Amino acid sequence: MTRAWHRIVRPSRPGASVGLPKGIFAALRRQPPPIRVAPILLESASLTSDVVFQRLQSRLKGLSTSEAEARLSEHGPNMPPLIDARVSAVTRQVAREDP
Repeated sequence: MTRAWHRIVRPSRPGASVGLPKGIFAALRRQPPPIRVAPILLESASLTSDVVFQRLQSRLKGLSTSEAEARLSEHGPNMPPLIDARVSAVTRQVAREDP
């Protein structure tokens, strides 16, 4: 069984061209944006957990409430910058569902 996307389309007369969908070449050139990763994350991936906790000034049980409040006031909320309205809407929805 021959599928349509496997068939070679030939013009019906010599010199005629085959029409392609608009934007097909732009879609082929379009590349997904590169993934940006913080250098500390790349470095931490190769370290032991003890060294990572030491560098982040944390521990396995996490921060105490006072340590978390101090970091919040110093660094702000732990949220990435919002890229567009769709991301913002998803973030708001997830925040509402979080217990």
